[in-house]
Amino acid sequence: MDAVQRLWSAWEEPAVLVDPDGRILTANGAFRRWAGKPWPQLVGQGLPELPPGAGSVPVEVGGRLAAYWLHLPGVRLPGETAQGLPGWVVTPGFTRDRRWAVAPVFQPIVALPGGEVLGYEALSRPSWEGRPVDPETLFHAAAAAGTTLEADLACFAAVARAVLAAPWPAGALLFVNVSPRSLMTPDRLHPVLDPLVAALPPGRVVLEISEHVPEDIPYSLWEELPRVYPGVQWAQDDYGLGNADPSRMLAVRPQWLKLDRTLMLQALADAAGRTWLRRFAAWA
Repeated sequence: MDAVQRLWSAWEEPAVLVDPDGRILTANGAFRRWAGKPWPQLVGQGLPELPPGAGSVPVEVGGRLAAYWLHLPGVRLPGETAQGLPGWVVTPGFTRDRRWAVAPVFQPIVALPGGEVLGYEALSRPSWEGRPVDPETLFHAAAAAGTTLEADLACFAAVARAVLAAPWPAGALLFVNVSPRSLMTPDRLHPVLDPLVAALPPGRVVLEISEHVPEDIPYSLWEELPRVYPGVQWAQDDYGLGNADPSRMLAVRPQWLKLDRTLMLQALADAAGRTWLRRFAAWA
């Protein structure tokens, strides 16, 4: 743990923290400069090839392997503190730690070309000791620590509190991200979801299945979701990313579908891609 804390010091040796599968959770400034990439292009990605002699230290949280800390000895670059990572607090009970907070923001969803606001997507903005933490970083760290469910429910509960505290715009939909792990644990999700569904007109809550960390869920369980969670609409977030596939769509039958941004840009790049988009929209 002492070695990992060096990520938060102005250490000149490149240092990086990866999950057990080798995906980057956070890195100090020296590593970002060594890799030649900014923070958003590193988090969640696999490690680039490291030079011989790279040091590696396993990191355990609650007796469970959570990550590996690696550094490049002998490589000296001006450093600054690493991007804040709550990896050491994403453990059972972390939501009760006063150093941790999550605040929702609401992004309007606008219909084109008229510009009508159809609703708002709730986005979580976590922080640790007052420092912003990238949501993707939070969920990768939670997955490494085995607490995806707790992290997701904490974000969902923060959204519910904000919505219930003030009048909701008439006629507006509310899109809320929820992980497959939470959906498959209805006894934990219903207590935070049901008051939200009851407070808004029928069908105004849209559960948006997120893909922060892909999870293998049996097809038969996806088919059960509309029965287990009545009174809501469904949306698939970032279709084309993770485990989202046509089989899931046929099981859940979402009313809304959001294509992954990279997939969309690639499809728009040529005539064949645009034709595929039109056909896909017609099929969906």
